[in-house]
Amino acid sequence: MAKILIDKKARKFLEKLEKRDRDRIEDKLRELADGVNNGVIPPYLDVRKLKGKLEGYLRVRIGDFRIIFRLDVEKRLIIVVKISRRKRAYR
Repeated sequence: MAKILIDKKARKFLEKLEKRDRDRIEDKLRELADGVNNGVIPPYLDVRKLKGKLEGYLRVRIGDFRIIFRLDVEKRLIIVVKISRRKRAYR
């Protein structure tokens, strides 16, 4: 199984969310880990490469929320650096 590492600030943001939103985000992270484990990220997850100062990172969209992460396919590792609302995610 792919391993998910979540940054301290992202974890704190996640803990402050309502249970419904937290569960949605955790479900998407599990689906992403399953995809990495199988070697293919499912297209329905809407994973996109970021540009500019966040080049080298990817993002997953979950409604108004964004998960910004790095992916190490060889180690099967997902490093979540930020979870935020869309309005503040790319700052």
